[in-house]
Parts: sequence; structure tokens; C-alpha cells
Amino acid sequence: MMDAAPSFILITPTWSGDLEHYRLLRASIERSGLRDIPHATVVQAEDRHAFSGFGGGSLTMLSTADVLPAALEQKRLKARAYERMLGRHVTRIAGSLSRKIGVPSWPHYTGWHTQQICKLKLAAESECDYAVVIDSDVVVCPDATPAELLPAGSAIACYATWGTPERLISKVRNWVNQASHLVHAKPEDNGRINDYFDTPFIIHVPTLRALFEWLESEHGEPWWSVLLKQPPRRWSEFATYKAFLARRQTDYGQNVVWADTEHIRYIFDTSDAERLSREVALCFKDPAIKFVTIHSQSTGRKLWSVENWSGQLMNLITKQDGLND
Repeated sequence: MMDAAPSFILITPTWSGDLEHYRLLRASIERSGLRDIPHATVVQAEDRHAFSGFGGGSLTMLSTADVLPAALEQKRLKARAYERMLGRHVTRIAGSLSRKIGVPSWPHYTGWHTQQICKLKLAAESECDYAVVIDSDVVVCPDATPAELLPAGSAIACYATWGTPERLISKVRNWVNQASHLVHAKPEDNGRINDYFDTPFIIHVPTLRALFEWLESEHGEPWWSVLLKQPPRRWSEFATYKAFLARRQTDYGQNVVWADTEHIRYIFDTSDAERLSREVALCFKDPAIKFVTIHSQSTGRKLWSVENWSGQLMNLITKQDGLND
């Protein structure tokens, strides 16, 4: 008797600044083999009006007010007010102070942190086997199907790319170290580090629930409170989950497949709309590629406006003859 196919939910946390990216994501999902998978999108409550044209079918639109506990939502709103009032530079300084001396507390509740709580909460509350976190900067290729989200077999799967500790960039090193400390994970014997922190990211829902149960038993408070007490910008939901999954594999023999990411491509230079469109068209034609991540910046230094190329890319996604140019 064959095992039943696993069930999935797609989860996207987003905000008004990523609206144009999100339009492309949704258009690509609707024209792919993932179109019938439930897709939960959570936007910041104050941005909900910007996404009023989305919803229906397999897509459920939610706001942070729908997902976060009320007290946490109020802290998020307060943190965003401080960010707007003080600006990016002072916000970074406040975050640094909070990491070093514990005050102020509001940097713990900025959008970057509460987005992580939203995606984890939606995943844990779903009735699916796997949650697939997929950010707004991803475009789904037309021939992507649910079967290709996981490697063959019934083992628990998680995507992985492998690096050595000395080659990790500082923020990834911080995420890995903080996660290992939080879940009491041992370092890998072979010195390799799973440094995949992109999306799509697959989360085995029963294992995620086990992580939450362990955190609450260990700390005596809600899991989301435990995570938000970690140093600002030093913790990652993906790193925490992967560290816990690796610990269960090592200590309890949990059968885990660390799957490669050869089906995912990345485009960092979006300065030329014509070239970008050609690159994505080639990805669409390549049967080995299922997802394309189109970053909005080049190594964090140079921003390229999505409005410069979104129209041309939307034409490629929505017009079938565009795939044959």
C-alpha cells in the first residue's frame, strides 16, 4: 500500500513595500501546478488596504491583527511607530543597545521579528503535513507541482545547502549560533553548517509543533514569547527549526532527508528589464528549475526599483506566448 501524498499549505508574510513583488508571485502561482494548494498570506494590519484586490479561491488574506495575539500586535504597532519616528539609523542603534544591555524592548517587536512569528503560527495551526514558506520575491515556474516540493520517500525533509563555519557571513553565523544555544543542539561532527535561509522553505508541521511544546516546557511561557526574548536580529525562525530538527535526528534517530536546492535559481541584478525577462524566460523553459528568486537589491548595496521591470515580467508570466519568445 502506497503512502498518501503529503498535504501542503503555502505561507507568505508580506507588507506594502513588497506589493509589486507579491503581484508577480500570485500571478506565477495561479499559472503553475501549485495553484490549488491553499495559500495563506499575512500582511501588516495597516497595509491590509493595499492588498484589497487579492483573495478568493485557494488564497486566504489575513492581517497581523488576525494572526498575532492581541498584546503582541499592540507591541508590533508601537515598534513600527518608533521606527517611523526615529528613522532607520536610530532604529539600528536601538537594536544594538537592546542586544547588549536589554533596553529598549521595542526592537524585539519590529516587523522583521513578528513576520517570523506569523509564519510559524500559521504553519503550526494548519492541518497540513508541510508548510511551505514562500516570500514575495519568488516567482514560481509554470511546471512546478506539489510532488516536486519534496524528495521521493516518506522521510521528513528540509532543504539544505552546506558551508563551513568560517565561510558564513556574520548574520547567518549569529542565527546558527543563537539557534544552537536555544535548542541545546550539538555542533555537526563533520563541521558543516546548513546555511540555507531562503524560500521556498519547507517545514514539517508535526516537528514544528514538537519544537513549540519543547520550548514551552523548557521555559514555562508561550513559544512566541521565548523566541521574541532572543536578541533582536540574532535569531531566525528557520535556524531555530533546523537546529531542532537536526537535534531530533541525532538524539532520537528521526529520519530526515536534507534535500538539495538545485531546483531554485537566484537573480541578483535586476538593473536591466530586458535581460531580466530573458533570464526568467530561460528558467521557465528549463525543466530542472521550479522557483526563481528575484532579489530587490544587489548584495545589500544597490537598490533597483521593482517598478522598472515588473510590467515586463508580468507579461512573461501571464502570456503563454511569452514563454516561447
